[in-house]
Amino acid sequence: MNLLQSVGAVLCVSGPFLALGIVFIVVAVNRRRKAQASLSWPTAPGVVVSSEVKESVSTDEDGPSTSSYRPKIVYTYQAGGATYQSDRYSFGASSSNRRAAEQIVARYTPGMAVSVRYNPEKPAEAVLASEAGGFNVFLIVGIVLAVLGVMIACGAIVFVLLAGAGGAS
Repeated sequence: MNLLQSVGAVLCVSGPFLALGIVFIVVAVNRRRKAQASLSWPTAPGVVVSSEVKESVSTDEDGPSTSSYRPKIVYTYQAGGATYQSDRYSFGASSSNRRAAEQIVARYTPGMAVSVRYNPEKPAEAVLASEAGGFNVFLIVGIVLAVLGVMIACGAIVFVLLAGAGGAS
């Protein structure tokens, strides 16, 4: 295997880890930025239309299915003379734990008056809670994946260089 093929193999193995790590980090930072921005958004009175826990089931071919849960709180509000409807509780993952999702849903009963933060530039974009749910998890996973990708690349490069030096003598 020549040096170019070795570098290509290193990139094929380490590249996905690094790329996925960067994606997770960017998603985490964007969620945090959006949540921070929403703190300065104007508020409007709103009304809860419905409130329930939504379950998402993912099934693996080789293993059991896993469930994640999120609160789905539908609410209406008025901004700029128009009426809007949204179901965004917060930016990011609100919960994957059933009990935590149930606790959030219990705080929002249909017909209840709520304070809604909406984006003045895009009034259809709104949240009930100005937080970046799942920020720490996404950031940590992103950092771990990126570091793993760099470590795989460095280890493979050192291996290729040592193998090349050993073959040259």
